[in-house]
Amino acid sequence: MGKKRIKGKTAQSDESPDILKPVCKHIRKGLDQGHVRKALQNVEWHVCQDCKADSKTQEKAEEEETDEGTSIWLCLKCGHRGCDRNSPDQHALKHYGTPRSDPHCLVLSLDNWSVW
Repeated sequence: MGKKRIKGKTAQSDESPDILKPVCKHIRKGLDQGHVRKALQNVEWHVCQDCKADSKTQEKAEEEETDEGTSIWLCLKCGHRGCDRNSPDQHALKHYGTPRSDPHCLVLSLDNWSVW
């Protein structure tokens, strides 16, 4: 015998709608898991990569690590780690403002895991 069909009923999925694929095309364009994974291998998460690379501000970057007003933001397109707008250098904002062909518009706060 065949399966019994019920009109108007749809199968319920176990997944919550919040964890399904993103529906906004801007989110898909601003996220690249492959680049982020490569960029995060063997790095210090709590340090701005631009502050660390600049040898003149190395001592200042170490002081900012203990400053509670400064946090590190992770670009979800390329894995760039930059200091926030409360820091003197604002590397995360400078990274966002740099013109590119692909959008670098989604960032993750490594302090409280919020996405902007």
